Amino acid sequence: MIDYVQAGDHEGVLTHGIGITWPNAQSNPQIAVRADEAVRVDAIGYRQHVVAIDVDATQAR
Repeated sequence: MIDYVQAGDHEGVLTHGIGITWPNAQSNPQIAVRADEAVRVDAIGYRQHVVAIDVDATQAR
């Protein structure tokens, strides 16, 4: 992953785009990407969201 950008915020739903680099700039591989979110609520009730992005470039088609 080389970069990310916020793409939208509508009715509590945040959308982000991620930029992924590939060794051969002329190819257009289909890369498996998995995103997972974890939410932690502290003692005061504040919610902290963490998003993990897993990019599997070994299975590029």
